[in-house]
Amino acid sequence: MLPSLGCRTVIRHTLVKDWNLEYVDEFARMDAVGSPDFIEPKGYVWVGDSRNRLSPENMPSFREILAFSTRLSEINGLSVLDADETSRVCLVGDPKTNRWVQNEPLPIVV
Repeated sequence: MLPSLGCRTVIRHTLVKDWNLEYVDEFARMDAVGSPDFIEPKGYVWVGDSRNRLSPENMPSFREILAFSTRLSEINGLSVLDADETSRVCLVGDPKTNRWVQNEPLPIVV
């Protein structure tokens, strides 16, 4: 269904160490089916109710997230377009497509 939407699409993978971080091939296969414009691998953060189920050790490092993102992009013929270490997130996509949102000021409505 995702490829038929006619708008920019993104799939986010919340990566949890010792839970799903090692399944890069499986994530890549799902992404190939969905054919999103962007894929956002993001690290799990130990906050909220998840603290009752997981531990701080389940938070992957930025290096692990970047390695996952790099491998994912290689499998699907994409690139790591951007990354933010503080937020523990990467942006994966095709650098040849023009699907970026332009940073233009919003109009002021009075």
